[in-house]
Parts: sequence; C-alpha cells; structure tokens
Amino acid sequence: GVGFVGLAGSVSVIEVESTTEAHLSESNVNAAQDVRVLANSGTALDAFAGVIAGGAAGLGASISVPSITNTTTARMTGAVSNGGRTTEVRASSSETITVTLGTAGLGLLGVAGSIGVASINCTTNALINAGSRNSQVNQNPAYASSIQDVTVTATDVAGMATNVGSVAGGA
Repeated sequence: GVGFVGLAGSVSVIEVESTTEAHLSESNVNAAQDVRVLANSGTALDAFAGVIAGGAAGLGASISVPSITNTTTARMTGAVSNGGRTTEVRASSSETITVTLGTAGLGLLGVAGSIGVASINCTTNALINAGSRNSQVNQNPAYASSIQDVTVTATDVAGMATNVGSVAGGA
C-alpha cells in the first residue's frame, strides 16, 4: 500500500492432508519370487508472502501458515503369504516445507513484521497384523529357499526451511 498512510498485508495459509494406504487383507498369496506391499507418499510445499507499504507512515505485515498432515500405511492383515524370495511390507513418506516471507514498511514512520508458522504432523506405519484370522508369512515349505527373507519397515523424512525478513525505515 502507498499513500499518506500506506498499509499493506499479506496472508498465506496452505493445508495439505492426505492418506496413502497399501493393503493385503484376508487373502492367500503365493509367489515364486517376491510378495511386496508398498505405500509411498511425498509432499513439498513452497509458501510465499510479502508486501511493501510506503507513505508518511508505512505499516506492513506478512503471515504464512503452511501445514502438512499425512498418513501413510502399508500392511498385511489376516493374510497368508508365501514368497520364494522377499516378503516386504514397507511404508515411506517425505515432507518438506519452505517458507519465504518479506515485508517492508517505509515512510517517516516505518513498521514491518513477518510471521511464519509451519507444521508437519505425519504418521507412517508398516505392519503385519491379524484380521479375521492370524497372518502367516512363509509357512508353506514348498516356497522355502535359502534367500527367503521378511522385512517390515516404515520411514519418514521431514524438513523445513525458512527465509523470513522485515525491513522498516523512517526519518
């Protein structure tokens, strides 16, 4: 805003909420090679807000509030599976938020402020559990081999970067 009293404001609110699921439920699965249940999710947010206010009095404010709330799940429930090589249940997720804010208030009286509040609240699960029956993995000797393996993993990587600045100038 520009004028005798220059007022300017900028607000950025971004919310991302998602659910990613991979299930093998109440099934019989036999494979000469691999049995895999994989869930993967990724979210990247870039939030920008900024203003310049000038006049006899320049008053500026910028606010950014980005958030990510994700649930990522891979599971075998009440399943009977036999894999000749690898039986894998894996959930992986990644989240990144980058906040860039800039505010300037210029005039005889200059006031400027920038506020950034970012949040990442995610749940990542990998599991083998019972349903209407107990899950059984690699119990059939017809599929047994020296390289048979079972892995259950859940990983989550989150990161935030902020670039926030305010400048106020007056006489």
